[in-house]
Amino acid sequence: MKQAVKDIPASQFAQPAADQWVSVEVCSESHQLPTAFCPTRVKMLFRADLVPTQLCQIHKAKEMPVPNVVGSTLAEAKTALEANGFKVTSVKDASSTEPAGTVTDQNPAGGTSLLQGEVVTLVVSARSTQQVTMPLSRGSMSLRRGTCSRISG
Repeated sequence: MKQAVKDIPASQFAQPAADQWVSVEVCSESHQLPTAFCPTRVKMLFRADLVPTQLCQIHKAKEMPVPNVVGSTLAEAKTALEANGFKVTSVKDASSTEPAGTVTDQNPAGGTSLLQGEVVTLVVSARSTQQVTMPLSRGSMSLRRGTCSRISG
């Protein structure tokens, strides 16, 4: 190539007008708009009339089985679900008898097929293990969430 242009003097390229070009973040492989599943993104310069408008067709959400996370801690469950590409939301269950922070239910259930990026809702125990002793006129009463016993004294 150097041999082919050896007699042509070097010159500067003309700078395109700023309003004719747009910098857009795209998938590094498809050069289309990135999805949440595109592993790498790059900024590219496009002519204003040729800006990509379609999402990447290479890195799409896949249908995956939802892991069964009932019995796990909330942190363990979130890690497992997010590793499979799911979003996670949780609600507290104050009436659960499981230790606080334990996943007692999930929707959809484990084994159900779901597209990556969809939401799995976890029901998490909010059980209180705090014990309170309250003086009464005839003895005292020990209160633990879900139980009540009289202590004579």
